Amino acid sequence: MARWKWLPGSGCARLRRFSSEMIRNLGRRGGWLLTGDSMTEAHFFALSCFLHPHVRAEPDKNTEHDYYLRAPAQSLYLAPTSPLVHTLRFPPGLDILHAPLVTYQATLGQGFFAKRTHILGFRL
Repeated sequence: MARWKWLPGSGCARLRRFSSEMIRNLGRRGGWLLTGDSMTEAHFFALSCFLHPHVRAEPDKNTEHDYYLRAPAQSLYLAPTSPLVHTLRFPPGLDILHAPLVTYQATLGQGFFAKRTHILGFRL
């Protein structure tokens, strides 16, 4: 088996600054709702890696849906431990623990959403 070790290049510092700006933008302008198939889901997971350590991921704990359908929404929330928390201004009453920055919802067929409540209250 080949052995290798990835070493980040100088461009990674720019990516870290960009991820911080992206978090600020999501907080100011509102979150994203990504809907789609497994390709969109892969982009959602890549985005979660890109925004680390500023976000925490959480699957919906709703157990009404069959796991095979991947229907429960998956969301990224601002992590309370992120150094950005103290630099952002939040609207009065916003609970960062429950307001997603990005949510992924699998689509099945034509525009299927598991529950309308997954979308309501999405905007920050």
